[in-house]
Amino acid sequence: MSNTLHYTVVIVGGGTGGITTAAQLLRADNRLLNEIAIVDPAEKHYYQPLWTLVGAGQVEREVTERDEESDSRLSAFDLYEVLACRVLY
Repeated sequence: MSNTLHYTVVIVGGGTGGITTAAQLLRADNRLLNEIAIVDPAEKHYYQPLWTLVGAGQVEREVTERDEESDSRLSAFDLYEVLACRVLY
């Protein structure tokens, strides 16, 4: 039996660009929910625009860091987090 996963869309790169692309695709077509895979070899994602405040001592570096999940489909909760990124940071 195969453990192959199938997705309609595969995005290479889990940085801000890849996450934003996934969010925009889901906003445009909610039928893509659970049909988008983001592939990235990194274990952590760093929100680099916030690093200016880290350098100024206003924010701790850990605030800019999020764990990346592997082999999981984008759930509605994950979508909420993706869309809320601009507000949270």
